[in-house]
Amino acid sequence: MSQARQESKRVHHEMEKFYVAHPEYRIQANHQIFTNYAESLGGTEYLSVASMTEWASGPLRGQLAVLQETPNEAFEKFFAEYPAYNFEASRRALAEHISPRPVSSDTLRQAFSELKNQLPFDADIASQHLAQKEAVERASLIDKIVLDYSRSGFAQDNYRKTLERVTLEQLRLKAQNIEARKHFGAMSTEDLKHVVRQDADRRRAGLNPTLPIEISAETIRSASSGQLYDWNKRYGYAVLNDRLAGRS
Repeated sequence: MSQARQESKRVHHEMEKFYVAHPEYRIQANHQIFTNYAESLGGTEYLSVASMTEWASGPLRGQLAVLQETPNEAFEKFFAEYPAYNFEASRRALAEHISPRPVSSDTLRQAFSELKNQLPFDADIASQHLAQKEAVERASLIDKIVLDYSRSGFAQDNYRKTLERVTLEQLRLKAQNIEARKHFGAMSTEDLKHVVRQDADRRRAGLNPTLPIEISAETIRSASSGQLYDWNKRYGYAVLNDRLAGRS
């Protein structure tokens, strides 16, 4: 093996050891910054785990890019949200799918959407996680609703008992109504009129749906039964028949 090749291998090994210890610096641009700085000192032989650690906190501190989250932090956040997929096999599959891009919350979500059906999954953990999330949401919604209901602690306690027997969907609807009331209550008269007009326009558009121009008569004739069903449900038979007859 040539001396240059041996040195290149050594540098790569030293960098890898540094990035294992300091994953927040594992960014492609930093490789060149470290290499260039070593060259400025006389050559890459000055580059080592110890020297990189010193440079990162010293002369190169303001030049090096830093990950906002390390790969491990990104994985921990991801599996906290999707604990039913928390298996070593999932971690490996996601990391391999992302490579050579850096692991981050965004790249993990993208990879997950593409590999979801191929990853190991624990239905029991998924059910437990959903139940926990819904319990937290219920408690939060009930707090919001009783605070809006009355300032009296006695009245709040009585109403809370009633709400504990209400479904989660009903709680969500009550909370949405509270937010809507507060939102509209903060509006001026002119703003309210504008909202009412927009709502009326949407309702009229729903009663008189417009068929997109790309759904031509030929497209309708060649469509599958499932597609026709969807179009009929969305636009209505009359609108489709008018397009077939050339009336729209």
